[in-house]
Amino acid sequence: INGYHIIEPELPADFNEQVLSTLLQMPENPGEHIVEALPAMKDVFDDRAVSGALTSLLGQEYIREPGGHIHMNPPHTRAQPWHQDERFGRSHQDRDVDHIQHVMLMYYPQDVTNDMGPTVLLPGSHRRVASPESMVTLVNLHGQFFSIVNAGSVLLTHADIWHAGTGNRSDRIRYMVKLQYSRTRENAEASWSHSSE
Repeated sequence: INGYHIIEPELPADFNEQVLSTLLQMPENPGEHIVEALPAMKDVFDDRAVSGALTSLLGQEYIREPGGHIHMNPPHTRAQPWHQDERFGRSHQDRDVDHIQHVMLMYYPQDVTNDMGPTVLLPGSHRRVASPESMVTLVNLHGQFFSIVNAGSVLLTHADIWHAGTGNRSDRIRYMVKLQYSRTRENAEASWSHSSE
């Protein structure tokens, strides 16, 4: 309903520190080769809470799309403008123009504090059609949500939600790994825990 959901996977104690160390040593953004460059991400995808949420949202046969991006928000950077990623053509069933449902997965390997440039979301905005030109003039919006999260947290969002990286006022780099998942077919039955009531 709101267009986002936060999960805290059960990962080993030093897992996030190891991922962060790998990210700090990467000479460049691997683009669509994120999983090859960062194989530890498979442990995030395979976590029961993460895979369970993806199954509930996208069905049993969801797929991870090619591509992705490692977002690095360096210290003392300015905020991004509000935007939606790539696609336009909304529908009441949360589908794109090809009737495919998409979910963005954002993994944060370190604690994200208010001054580190957290991702800001506008709940419910995945239901709104807006051109990028009309969004760049907007700044603070009523009801906006800042992803101030613990290390290892996964933020699942509807692919069309309005979002932006805020300015990093700290002396630390804020990393986020973003990947896209898609539904491959409609569910024949509920794929989440449910009862007849």
